[in-house]
Amino acid sequence: MKLNKKALNQVSFWEKVQIQIPKFEIDDLAEKTAKEPIWLHFGSGNIFRGFVAGLQQNLLHQKLTGKGIIAAELFDFEIIDKIFIPYENLAIAVTLKSDGTMDKQVIGSICE
Repeated sequence: MKLNKKALNQVSFWEKVQIQIPKFEIDDLAEKTAKEPIWLHFGSGNIFRGFVAGLQQNLLHQKLTGKGIIAAELFDFEIIDKIFIPYENLAIAVTLKSDGTMDKQVIGSICE
């Protein structure tokens, strides 16, 4: 499995492994966000990627916003170089529910 924007075009694969993919055009979102940013988030670790960016993705899916998040790192610069850049700002969030099931989704709301 590769995690990049091109791989998201293989919809049947993501359905088969039961991972939700973004329901919006990531490149368009990044362009709109770059032109008129509304959210710069300092601190781009696990909680940000799994929770905060997931909340923004939910707003994008509901069409309550048309902008993504720009992430900045002040402490551990390797996060940007090793976690964001190689995967084109995508992340996979897995939420374990109390009944033992999991929600899995590709987070695409981080634009830069």
